[in-house]
Amino acid sequence: MYHEAVARLGWLALLTCGAGCGLTLDLSPAPSVSADGDVGRDGAVMRDGAVLDASGVDGFGGDGGPDAGPAVSGPCGGPTVLEDDFTGGGRRAAWEAYVVGRATIEQTGGQLRVRPAASPSIFDYASYLSKFAVDLRGSWVAVEVPEAGASDPTGSASAFLNVYDATGAELTMTYTVGELAYGLLSALDVVSIPYSPTAHRWWRVREDAGTVHFEASPDGVTWNPLPGGTRPAPGWVEAAFMEIGGAYDILSDTVIAFDNFNLDGMPPRVPTTFCPAMTLVDDFDDGVLSPQWDRWLSPVAGCTADEVPGLANFTSYEGGVGECQFVTTRRFDLHGEGAFIHIPSITDYTPETGFVFEVYDLQDNWAGLAFAAGELSAYTPVAWMDLGYGGSVAYWRIRAMGTDLEMATSEDGVTYAPVVSLAAGLDTGACGMVFGVRAAAPMSRSINISVRGFNTD
Repeated sequence: MYHEAVARLGWLALLTCGAGCGLTLDLSPAPSVSADGDVGRDGAVMRDGAVLDASGVDGFGGDGGPDAGPAVSGPCGGPTVLEDDFTGGGRRAAWEAYVVGRATIEQTGGQLRVRPAASPSIFDYASYLSKFAVDLRGSWVAVEVPEAGASDPTGSASAFLNVYDATGAELTMTYTVGELAYGLLSALDVVSIPYSPTAHRWWRVREDAGTVHFEASPDGVTWNPLPGGTRPAPGWVEAAFMEIGGAYDILSDTVIAFDNFNLDGMPPRVPTTFCPAMTLVDDFDDGVLSPQWDRWLSPVAGCTADEVPGLANFTSYEGGVGECQFVTTRRFDLHGEGAFIHIPSITDYTPETGFVFEVYDLQDNWAGLAFAAGELSAYTPVAWMDLGYGGSVAYWRIRAMGTDLEMATSEDGVTYAPVVSLAAGLDTGACGMVFGVRAAAPMSRSINISVRGFNTD
C-alpha cells in the first residue's frame, strides 16, 4: 500500500542519480511477453494472451477446479475510478500526499505542482499516491506532464509516474537528467531515451494481453510507443497502485507540474466504478497471498497473518498485543450482496482475544463486526450494538442496504439471519475490507483463528 513507498525511495534515488554517481544500470530492453500466455500469480490467469476474469469458463477458487487465487470480474475498478484535473478546493480523498525531506506538493492553477525546498536535504521527494489499487488489465494510467524538470540546469529535478504493487515492485516513467526513463524500476530493467518536452508531454503505462506498454503523446490523443518500451506484465497488474510526483537530489529551484490524470483522449475516457464486493473471491487454497490482499501488522505486533493452503491463518501469541490482518488493496462497493467471511465458530479464546471483519471508506470511517471476550458487536461511525455470540455461527456478512449497513450471520452460508441494520455513516460505495486478529491487552496465552474463505465456502 502507499506506506510501502518508503521501501521504493532507494530505487528512485538510484535512477535519478544515474551515471553521475558512478552507478551502472542495465538499460537493455527486456524481452517481450510470450504469445503463449501463462498462469500469473493468484488471479491473473492468461490463455493465449487473454486475461480471463471471474465470468470466464475457468473457476477462480471455490468448488470448480484448482485455485487460481482471487479474481475480480470487470469491467469495474479500472484506473479511471480516479480521474483528476487538479482544480477545486484541494486534494481529493482518493489521494494520499507523501513527502520525504523538504519538498512540497500542492494543487494550484489547475495543476499539481511539486517544489523543492529553499534549503533542501540530500534527497527530497513529494508525491500523490492512490489510496487504493486498480485493475490495470486491458487499460492504462496516463497523465499530462507540462513541466517535467527539464528546465533545471543542475539536472537534479525528476518527475515520475509510478505503477506499483503492495510490496513496492514498480513500473515507472521518469524524467531525469535530460532523459525519459521507463521500465521495471525495482528490477533495474530500465530504458532511457532523450527527452522531448513536446513529444513526451503526456505519459502512459498500458497493459494489453499480458504485456505492459510505455507510451508518450504530444496531446493525450495520439500515442506513440517508446523504443524498447514493452515488458511482460507482472502478475500484480490486477491490483496496481498509482503515483505521480517529483524528486530532487541537490539544490534546485525547478517546479514539476502534472495535469489531467487519467483524463486523456478526446473526449476523455469514461470513469469506471468500484467493483461489487462479492466479486472478490478467495478460498486461500494455494497458500500464496494474492495481489488483492496486503497485510496490516502493528509496528510491534505480537501476532502473525499468513495464508496457508486452504486458510487465512491468524495467531496471537502469549504476551502479544496489536493487530495482524488482511486488507484488500482495492476498494469495493458494498451494495447488493455485500461481502462475507467463512470463519468457523470461535470456541478457544481468552479475555484479550479479538477478531474483526471491518470496512472503511476513503475518509477513514470504519464499521464492522468485532468478536471480543466471547461477544460479537456491530458498529458504524454513528451506531453500535452488542449482538451476543452463538456457538454455531460460521459466516459473517456486511452489506449496504440503502443508507444502512446490515450485519448478518449464518450457520450454513446459505440462510442469513439479519442481525442488525445500523446507519452507515460512511461511503459504502468505496470501501476497503479488513479481517484478522486484534489484542488491546497482552495475551495470556497463544490463540489461533483461521478463515476458510472470503465470499466462498
